[in-house]
Amino acid sequence: MKKKLKKSKSKKMIIKKCGLEKEVIETKLRFARKNGMKYKRFLLNRAWELSEEEIVDLNNKINDYIEKQDSELHLIKLKTGILKEEIVARKFLVNKYGITDKTYFDRNLYLLSSKKFDEYLGYLRKCKEIEKMNDEFYLELAQKVTGWSMEKAKKEMDEAKEKGIDYKHFVSKGAYKSENIESIANFLKADKKRIRKNTKEYIKRICEKTKWSIEKVEFETRKAKSVSECSYEDYLGFKFYKKSPRKQASYVTLKNFDRLRNKYNEYYSTRDNFDIKSNFNKVFKDYIKRRWFTNDNLTFEAFKKEIKGLKKIIVKPLSSTCGVGIKCFECNISEKNDKKTYEFIMSIGKAIIEQYIVQSKEMLEFCPTSVNTVRVTTIVHNGKCELVSSLFRIGNGDVVDNFHANGVAANVDVKTGIVDTHAIDVNNNIHKRSPMTNKKIKGFHIPNWDQIVKLCNEIAFVVEGSKLIGWDFAITENGIDLIEGNTGAYYVVQLAKSMQNKGLKSTMIDKYL
Repeated sequence: MKKKLKKSKSKKMIIKKCGLEKEVIETKLRFARKNGMKYKRFLLNRAWELSEEEIVDLNNKINDYIEKQDSELHLIKLKTGILKEEIVARKFLVNKYGITDKTYFDRNLYLLSSKKFDEYLGYLRKCKEIEKMNDEFYLELAQKVTGWSMEKAKKEMDEAKEKGIDYKHFVSKGAYKSENIESIANFLKADKKRIRKNTKEYIKRICEKTKWSIEKVEFETRKAKSVSECSYEDYLGFKFYKKSPRKQASYVTLKNFDRLRNKYNEYYSTRDNFDIKSNFNKVFKDYIKRRWFTNDNLTFEAFKKEIKGLKKIIVKPLSSTCGVGIKCFECNISEKNDKKTYEFIMSIGKAIIEQYIVQSKEMLEFCPTSVNTVRVTTIVHNGKCELVSSLFRIGNGDVVDNFHANGVAANVDVKTGIVDTHAIDVNNNIHKRSPMTNKKIKGFHIPNWDQIVKLCNEIAFVVEGSKLIGWDFAITENGIDLIEGNTGAYYVVQLAKSMQNKGLKSTMIDKYL
């Protein structure tokens, strides 16, 4: 009698939960029972969403999994009191959305309450919908870039996907032209390892900041992803743990910025003209005032001629990003010193060597060890150059002022050229004054701002296939010197604005997509 009541109660619960007609659900239940799936397993695994074939397949997989992992599941049951059936059911439910077994167990997702777990599945569904929309976006973009039909683009992209190149990277890595698909696939495979390592570190730091358990961190970050497409770095950097979903949705994050970047910058155009520093200097030679040369087949005699009359040089490895590996050398002190510098230059692989920039007195006052620069991000939209954002970047004792090399950055109002926030560093520490010289930052008026704006309106049109660029300028006593152009045009500017609890999605993304 008790068994019948229990079955009847379970059946009513399933009917209520799935929202299907009683006759339809009873037919599915009879089939499931006939094939060995009990009501509890049917309910836990939402089997009403499956076909008969899928029900049989799922039931067999669950049985096999429990049998293989029995001891591990038993240990979890002893620690948590959660039934093995429930642990496995949840695992199979999240597997459908790309959550691996390792992620499921490492992040203790089986510890979420039933209510929280249902919410979590909802966020996974939303993320899956966003992923589908992104695929459609990149499919259309691939058509536009290649001139292919929808059918051909999808066929090519699906074939690349089987090799590990998703739709986004098919466009962003130029796989549509590349003869060496395998090298792109191998690069992405290695990059995934780096991302996993970084993710683990960011989760750890979020746990430390919030004092949350790892399953709560996973729940909250996935919730934020479902409204903002944030990465774990975004979540930590923009302090999303302190913000409502509505606020989170107002921020520029990794994936929505990627759409903008890939729409406005064609891969081969940016690679050939911006990513190779020596090519950039050639393309923009009319805007670069300093002397420069490369170490390609460079003899010591040629090196001495190149540095004649210079007091200092900057050496940049061509593969350098975020200021990594950049070094400053004094020269023309002695032949022995110059020889030592030359030998170093020839030992580091391909590099570009540039005359050291002597910045203006006003800029020098913020940090004497580095050239303090102004980053201006421009976009060519509807045939016009628009200034999207600007940062004043200040060094902190290093030879470079890069944000990811211990530098600090403050927002610049693009209309006036006035710094309108305090500075912030990569660890979210706020600096009202320069870390090196104690000079006040907010309220500083960038010298020659009108010249910078004028220059941006010229250089933004030099390379046709690159329309979203972050330009770095040095300000000298003789005017403006263009340092480099960055096709990443990173949205780190938002960190400076985050002190005002403001996201920039409406002005940086929505306006241009």
